[in-house]
Amino acid sequence: MAGLVMRFRVPSTQFIRPQPTSFRRFASSQSATPNPPIEFKTTLPAPNDFVNTNELFKNKKVLVVGVVGAFTGVCDGQIPPFAQKFAEFNAKGIDQIAIVSVNDHAVLKAFAKSLNLSEPKLVMLSDFDGSFTRSLGMEVDLSAAKLGKRSKRYAMLVDNGKITKQFVEEKVSDLKVSSADSVLKNL
Repeated sequence: MAGLVMRFRVPSTQFIRPQPTSFRRFASSQSATPNPPIEFKTTLPAPNDFVNTNELFKNKKVLVVGVVGAFTGVCDGQIPPFAQKFAEFNAKGIDQIAIVSVNDHAVLKAFAKSLNLSEPKLVMLSDFDGSFTRSLGMEVDLSAAKLGKRSKRYAMLVDNGKITKQFVEEKVSDLKVSSADSVLKNL
């Protein structure tokens, strides 16, 4: 597996105020780089390297794909098409695809391995405490389903740190506007 798995490290004193979002596709100039920036710790391929949101999004177009949770039926089917169609995304100007989930990095590492992800331009970001998800206004409370606070299912285009397009599902069980095919069609 050549995928990259990262986890967030956020100072305990940091508070990130959620930003409003829509449940439909829209263009936005919202920043994907909170201030102060959130820092990721890489676990593959270079353990203990750090990259923050400013570095991750600087001078490139990144497609961020939010998944509800690793090893769930819809998410298991959501991720592989993004890896399989990376060349098509790249032809539309996408430099990297980042998969984000409110799971710990060990879970995402096992999830990436189970999906046989090998596209080097695909990274998996473990938002272990939901900081990044909250900063984007993408948190959803699934406590009634015994899942706790998770991420909405979405895809968003980040161009040099600015969110330019978002594709957010109305229900976390949906895979319509944020599927690889739908996003490709609407970029």
